[in-house]
Amino acid sequence: MHKELAPGVFEYPFPKDLAKDCIKYLEKISYDEWQDSLVGGGVTALSVRSSEGYNIDEIPSLSNKIRENFYESVKQYVKYFSTSVIQDEGLNVLRYEGADNYTYHVDASWDMYRTISALIYLNPDKYEGGHTHFKYFDLSIKPENPAIVLFPSNYLYLHSAKPVSKGRKYVIVTWLNDKPKELINNNHGTGCGCSR
Repeated sequence: MHKELAPGVFEYPFPKDLAKDCIKYLEKISYDEWQDSLVGGGVTALSVRSSEGYNIDEIPSLSNKIRENFYESVKQYVKYFSTSVIQDEGLNVLRYEGADNYTYHVDASWDMYRTISALIYLNPDKYEGGHTHFKYFDLSIKPENPAIVLFPSNYLYLHSAKPVSKGRKYVIVTWLNDKPKELINNNHGTGCGCSR
């Protein structure tokens, strides 16, 4: 069951136990294994985005469980909107702390073909601030419990990750599209078979 937060912005529950398992694993990763988050074009720009990322697909036992739950929500979403996606770009977990943020941006562009954006909030009750704000809807999102938020990747969904004022925020991000991998140079994702 979903909650519609704004036109096209849907929230789905994510299992608390699985979120805890993810956090437990992530807390064991040494700081030097985390990479500065990148912006469009694959560059680091700390004035635009100051979080750090970790490729959770490197832990198949965890990423497979995440996808199993995540794709159930994606299937409902694409059915509701009579659309389809065939793959994701991989699961990347972001860590925000100490006023980390990401300024307003959209997730798709001419050289980044994306249909649906996904955020999986793992520990929204463990940090302060850190809302996701959609500029054109004047909507701030910070679920009460672990949750999946899905929305279109296009320019209408200009959004930012507001600074974390206390604690540490963990959120998994990915983007889904409906083009075969051979046609997308930057895609290293996994097929999901989420068709209408």
